[in-house]
Amino acid sequence: MDLVAARERLAAHAKERFGKVVELRDVAVVRTAAGRTWSGDLYCVTRYGDVAVGAASVDEIGRIVQIPDLDDLYEALWRVRPIGENGLEPGGQGCASSPFGESFEGEMDFSDFAETVGSEPPPRPISSLDELEKLFEDDAREDLAAKIDELIGRGDSDDLAEARQLLPRLLSETKDPGPVLRRMGELELNLGAIDLGLEYLEAAARQLADRADIQPLEEVAELVMQTIGAEDFAKHQVRSILAQTRAQLRPVKAMAQIPILAGLPEAMVRELEDSADTLMARAGDDILVEGALALRAYIVRSGVLSVRLESAQGGACFVRCCFPGEFIGESSVLGARGATCNATVRAERLSSLWSFDGQKLGRLLNKNPALRARIESARALHRLDTFFSMNQSTATLDTRVRDRLLGCVLTVRHAVQEEVLGVEGQKPEMVYLVAQGKVEMRRAGRVLRAYETDTFVGLRDTLYALPYEGTVVAAEPCRLVAFDPKGLSQLAADAPAEVVAVLERLE
Repeated sequence: MDLVAARERLAAHAKERFGKVVELRDVAVVRTAAGRTWSGDLYCVTRYGDVAVGAASVDEIGRIVQIPDLDDLYEALWRVRPIGENGLEPGGQGCASSPFGESFEGEMDFSDFAETVGSEPPPRPISSLDELEKLFEDDAREDLAAKIDELIGRGDSDDLAEARQLLPRLLSETKDPGPVLRRMGELELNLGAIDLGLEYLEAAARQLADRADIQPLEEVAELVMQTIGAEDFAKHQVRSILAQTRAQLRPVKAMAQIPILAGLPEAMVRELEDSADTLMARAGDDILVEGALALRAYIVRSGVLSVRLESAQGGACFVRCCFPGEFIGESSVLGARGATCNATVRAERLSSLWSFDGQKLGRLLNKNPALRARIESARALHRLDTFFSMNQSTATLDTRVRDRLLGCVLTVRHAVQEEVLGVEGQKPEMVYLVAQGKVEMRRAGRVLRAYETDTFVGLRDTLYALPYEGTVVAAEPCRLVAFDPKGLSQLAADAPAEVVAVLERLE
């Protein structure tokens, strides 16, 4: 867990609990004997001013350890009353008006306020988040971005300090946090908080790299170099992020250069290339649409495509970008008749692709088992990528960490019922993700633990070089994704503690 991940976790939880009624402001690390936590202030924005609701905290493993509830919000609002358009004051003697403002009088019963001021508030007349949000639907809010622009434009210290307080609120309102993080970094540098500014700029660089926004990424890198000097920049993480993104964007000139086809016979690659059409896609064009019939497959030659998945809350969630050399649309080849696309894939800029008719490509794969195995491998990695991107724990990981995790995949295999996968007292020779079926750890005929679908087997033992406590057995026929334990151990050794904590939660 880092500052950015903590903010995302707290903002998501606050939104789930309070919807649009409450906003997260400053988040800071708090160091205790038990470890680090991150704490942020929650405010309710009203036309009369901002009302402090309380603090929310998250620990190093992403667990919410403190957050106000609807009762806390109601009590905070009850203890203030409107005094006009200039602000709020604490509820005074004889206060009988609604803390939500005159426009809400009649919608909530505050008739007992005059008798209860100075004691506990009356039972709140709202019972759900939906009811509470209705009270705020017509609440006129300032254009936050415009106000921040105005404050920064004026440039005096008080205005910059106020902009510093407001900027984090934009993070909860955008699906593309990179530009906001960049602006937060620039503001901290202007205020003299160099270390915090560089931290925000590095977070912005990672977000921009995930979306392959190369020009703003280069601008962030330039700003970091100006701040710390060329010598220190040569060793800085932002420089590595920029170099890696530039390398990923290099166009592919021939299919033989594509990693998924590396090592295949030249004649096979030539036959594949002869079966392809060329497609030019403009920025904003949808190449694949989630839920539509899967008819074609593609290999990216140049440009950038984004992968988006429908979320449970509605709308499409950005997952990652596809760079030159990547294969997409394998459902058209490997799926059953009538298979549909698993994600929406959109061109983020002018892009060139090799385009394949799914049925024709399928016939080519039937003649070439080695090529089929490569496409099946790509399909397995895409499914894993989706799992890691949407999983509550791993979704907080940097895209490059998820890529390293995917890079540890060795194969997808099937296990027959009662097959032994790990021996008691021995360290794991392989780490497995259960894609289908159930695995059990047994000792002396007793089941110590059951591993269901989407859980890892042997991951925690591998991270800490521990032997199995029991014998690991396939309790039923299983489909397993095998991971290289050495690669996972090296990933854990190179990663900060918060990444290791996330990996632990996968088992």
